[in-house]
Amino acid sequence: MIFQLFIDESGYGQTAPEEAFIMAGFIGGITQWQHFTRGWSALLNEAPILSAEAFKTLLRRKRNSRRIEKFVGVLNKSGVHRTSVYIPRKSYEKIVLAELPKWKRWGLDEAVIWLIRNEYYFGFFGLLMWILIPMLRHTEDTATLEVIYDRNIHEAKNSALAIRI
Repeated sequence: MIFQLFIDESGYGQTAPEEAFIMAGFIGGITQWQHFTRGWSALLNEAPILSAEAFKTLLRRKRNSRRIEKFVGVLNKSGVHRTSVYIPRKSYEKIVLAELPKWKRWGLDEAVIWLIRNEYYFGFFGLLMWILIPMLRHTEDTATLEVIYDRNIHEAKNSALAIRI
């Protein structure tokens, strides 16, 4: 069985204690994504036709519109599941970043420490582990997870490092 996970982040680079980093998306099997694609495409092509940018504008300006409700209905009916990770900056600093000196003393590789220091990778790997561990327990040996994400342009140069880990 093949699962596909579509994710994106928000709040990257936040530094104020009241801010947070969020990575969220949807996961489903091929059949669920086919149902989603048919329904979503049909709604985008209703008059007036919506481009991706026009959809974002509609979502930001008219969240409670009937058309947005239809898009939510497509998500619900398709069978894809929502997934997310929310990392409050203050907690991240207190629980994770404060421990980095100890981990350095224990000999943790600097490349790994860099990834932990960066909430983008911390959230990305955390979300993947939250999905992969139950997948390993409850699926056949041939299960595959395909991750599709809007790569953060600020982290593009570090992506090769993250993939090797």
